Amino acid sequence: MADEKKMTIEERLSMIEEITEKLERNDLSLEESLAEFEKGIALIREAEKALGEAEKRLQTLTEARGEAFSGADTGTEELS
Repeated sequence: MADEKKMTIEERLSMIEEITEKLERNDLSLEESLAEFEKGIALIREAEKALGEAEKRLQTLTEARGEAFSGADTGTEELS
């Protein structure tokens, strides 16, 4: 596995999908399933952390412009 600290969010999500597919096939031993599950949980935590950091950056940038930022925004509005 690549160095998870340098992986993009897209790479992490792709790996999570791969792990999910492996687990859904039901052809792994219990130990293998647990190991894959642990990898998946670690990737999810890293992805959540990266998304949280991105949200903080967006808040900082929009607050600096005097705009409010809501994490629930759809992103469909353009910044002027």
